[in-house]
Amino acid sequence: MLIWINGTFGVGKTQAAFGLHRKLPGSAVVDPELLGFGIQRMYPPAIRDDFQETPWWAPTAAEILVDISRRHPGTLIVPMTLTDPVRRRVIFDALHGADIKTLHVTLLANQTTVLRRLRSRLDGRSSWAAQRFADADAALRADPFGERLATDGMSVPQVVEHIGALAGVSLSHSLAERLAQPARRLGVTLRHMR
Repeated sequence: MLIWINGTFGVGKTQAAFGLHRKLPGSAVVDPELLGFGIQRMYPPAIRDDFQETPWWAPTAAEILVDISRRHPGTLIVPMTLTDPVRRRVIFDALHGADIKTLHVTLLANQTTVLRRLRSRLDGRSSWAAQRFADADAALRADPFGERLATDGMSVPQVVEHIGALAGVSLSHSLAERLAQPARRLGVTLRHMR
């Protein structure tokens, strides 16, 4: 199975992905953003733009995900903002064409919540992620594709448990896991600062 965790920048996709990964033995987190950074760095700085807008990112990401899905026996967890319906269709058509069972979950939160989460990872109101909130949020709320989860007021373990339920897996967090959550969040944040 492949679980795509969508949402605005800063909503908590990566935290949820790694929280889910810890609860699903044999799973792997696969980040198409890394491919995008590679594509972006190939372009000279003067003509670099959002890597998702290149003609290469969506079809290449789709083929890599199909390849990994065929070769990796466990669940793949993909935390990636995907707001364009054409790119989404390219990726999910390839996954479905390869008979890969998919779950697409979109995490939603209001701007106040997202800005608070961005501050916790040392991004402010003027950050790239904060500046793109309104457009990404509007696109994700207008798009009927996938399951939606309003995460305002939810902890990472609650988000993980809800995604697990959508995937048909019962996940619960012990008191010790919940107490360790702040340190785990910090570790994930530090490993994924760009």
